Amino acid sequence: MAIVCTLAGVDVSEYIDYRTVSITDTMEVTGDNMQFEMYMTADNVYGLPVIPSCGNEVILTDGTVKEFAGTVVKVNRTINESNRTVRYRCSAVDYTYMLNRRYINGIFSAKRITNGDQDSMVKDILEHLKA
Repeated sequence: MAIVCTLAGVDVSEYIDYRTVSITDTMEVTGDNMQFEMYMTADNVYGLPVIPSCGNEVILTDGTVKEFAGTVVKVNRTINESNRTVRYRCSAVDYTYMLNRRYINGIFSAKRITNGDQDSMVKDILEHLKA
């Protein structure tokens, strides 16, 4: 199975140093993290299909299995080896952080939630979000 890494929807597998790929799987609200590095020569920097930047979506797949999917939150660019090699050290967090983007503020009835009944609290919350 081939390991494929896409950044902002573009396949960047040939630029990834897979020895540096690290996925930290947490069972907490902070979500999973992935660190990876991309290398290229200075001549090829502008030929790169996408320059890593914060907010880019990154997806790592092994065959058909999605190992990690999330958003780049930190990019560190370094020029080394006689100014000929450019290295991007990237950190990404999975989509868990997006789950708390909406805060529901309201007073809801304390009706019991029963099998998706019409008077359920979930229905009240969804109606509140539509407004």
